[in-house]
Amino acid sequence: MEPFEINLVGEVLTVIPQPDGSFTIFNGDDLLGTIAPNYDESDALRWPTVDLMGVDYAQQVGELIDEHEM
Repeated sequence: MEPFEINLVGEVLTVIPQPDGSFTIFNGDDLLGTIAPNYDESDALRWPTVDLMGVDYAQQVGELIDEHEM
């Protein structure tokens, strides 16, 4: 897949899909982190990250990625 942009509260973020199904997120030249879709025990789609990106922020970015993928 090709990189694409999403808009989160006025910030234009670049999303780069990775071969393993994760997504690397940039704000301009700044790497924000990598997130990957994951279903929890209640079958809700979550977007965890091991980077310093906040959990709520990662979830919002993931939801925009999910919308873009549809």
